[in-house]
Amino acid sequence: MPNCDVILSNTNKAVGLTKLLEQLGIAPGEAVAFGDGQNDIEMLSLVGMGVARKKGQSPDASTHWHTDPSKDFSRTRASLESPNL
Repeated sequence: MPNCDVILSNTNKAVGLTKLLEQLGIAPGEAVAFGDGQNDIEMLSLVGMGVARKKGQSPDASTHWHTDPSKDFSRTRASLESPNL
């Protein structure tokens, strides 16, 4: 069965994430977000570090995004678990 995102036309994932971060008392610049599609662009742009699964189109070089070519973000997970981070 294919996946489907249903979202109101006047909102996006960044709006929801902003509300969650406010409730948790976390500044957007201190957050990390992971995404793999066009519907994640605003969310990845909001946070201090956005990680996009590479699917053929790299983010603009001026963004603070990182790309991870693995299907399950395993390269990113390994980097975050590194004691050298």
